[in-house]
Amino acid sequence: MKLSYRCGVALIVIAAAGMASAQEVPPKSQPAAAAAQTFVNADDLLMALETADKDLATLTADIKYDKISGLMGDRQVRKGKLFFEDKGDKDGKRERKFSVRFEQLQLGDRVEDEIKLMVFDGRWLIEVSPKIKQVIKREVVPEGEKFDPLKIGEGPLPLPIGQKKADIVRKFDVTLLADTVDLEGDDDVETQLLSGFVKGAYQLKMTPKPGSAEAEKYKEVRLWYREGGADEGGRRLLPRMARTVAPNGDVSLVRMINVKTNMPVDPAMMAAVEPGKDWNVVVEALPTAKSK
Repeated sequence: MKLSYRCGVALIVIAAAGMASAQEVPPKSQPAAAAAQTFVNADDLLMALETADKDLATLTADIKYDKISGLMGDRQVRKGKLFFEDKGDKDGKRERKFSVRFEQLQLGDRVEDEIKLMVFDGRWLIEVSPKIKQVIKREVVPEGEKFDPLKIGEGPLPLPIGQKKADIVRKFDVTLLADTVDLEGDDDVETQLLSGFVKGAYQLKMTPKPGSAEAEKYKEVRLWYREGGADEGGRRLLPRMARTVAPNGDVSLVRMINVKTNMPVDPAMMAAVEPGKDWNVVVEALPTAKSK
């Protein structure tokens, strides 16, 4: 069965739909035949992903976030940049932070500049909407504990890197597919663009186990990874695209372009904007914790 864009996903974090840019030209990667020889099945790829974050301190990328409402059919496309930092393990727990800084929004044929920030500082997930002068600050982990924002089902970016295969297969049925299997856009042009974007990548199809917490959030998750070039950490597996379908039919598609690893990240890019006095600030602390 073909999986159309319009089938739905609710999630992630991407410019004008159906419009190609020079950045969207697929990077140099292994051809599909070579990929099949490297990873025979999903277990092989999941094992490789367990160590894909070795010596990974930072990751940056241009990002496109395409979200379609399953009920209304409305489509929003945001374009911006992703900044990710891995501070390593401390007391046996990994410290990972990220920010997504959207700069452009497309609604239908209308494209406009609109800033929207999403920052995870290790404890709080902060969403900033300067246009409407609003900040929503959600506590997602108690003070002193660690949280992995890339872990599927926990954070807003379902891109497992450095996570145990056993943890994933306990929650999902996972299948390794050819790069473009069941990939379909709104029209032939978009289908061709998406197919070119993931050409040579490794595709994982992940179906939540019935009755699991993940099944309440996702109907299906698809992830594409590619091997990095010489300037991207050698043969390190890098995320290329993620697509999720929610039970209510919402679809989210995230494309990561110009991925760079272990490059310096300006601290200002990891910080949320300070709200003004006339801003609406909403703080949602965990029930057992006191917000500062």
